[in-house]
Amino acid sequence: PLEEDEDEKKPHWKTRSRALGELQYWLIATGNADAESALLDMVQKFYDSDRWVAVEADGHLRKAWTVHHDAGINLRMESARTLLRQGKARESADLFSQIASSCEPAWAEPHRWRAKVLNMAMHKPDDAMAAYDAALASSPRNYALMFEYGSFLCKDAAVEAALGGCRAAGSAERAARGAELLGRAAELNPLLREKVQQVLHPDEDDDFF
Repeated sequence: PLEEDEDEKKPHWKTRSRALGELQYWLIATGNADAESALLDMVQKFYDSDRWVAVEADGHLRKAWTVHHDAGINLRMESARTLLRQGKARESADLFSQIASSCEPAWAEPHRWRAKVLNMAMHKPDDAMAAYDAALASSPRNYALMFEYGSFLCKDAAVEAALGGCRAAGSAERAARGAELLGRAAELNPLLREKVQQVLHPDEDDDFF
């Protein structure tokens, strides 16, 4: 009986893995909201019982959110990243902006990359926030994006509050928004709980949840 039970389990993970792959395909190919919902549900549903399912669903979602169904757009994205690696931040940001404008329906990834360039390479945090907001509007359940944006807001708020410059006045509001985004990201994906804790309470060991 034990051998029969083990034999029954073997095709079970293959079936689930195949189903996850198909959902990822439809999410990339069509932006299907139902496919996204199903993958999100698997991340949450199997976090406690079959963690490997949650981890695999998480991986499929992350890839689907960062790959476009149009190969030409993916090539333009890589060209923009190449410009960034070459130190041509302004040209990179401009190309990401052009890509974002050309995508119909809207796609979050070029906005996200533009935000990264504006923040880290061009040191324009306010413009970066606007780009992140545009990205989030295009992909409101993208917990990877929420985590990145929330982390940026919390760190930016802490730095500006410490410096006491002209942007210090809005640091508390940015920190609160960042914490909200991080909390939402962890709700959508429990796998992020530990990372959220590290961002919100870097000097504490207590669990966030």
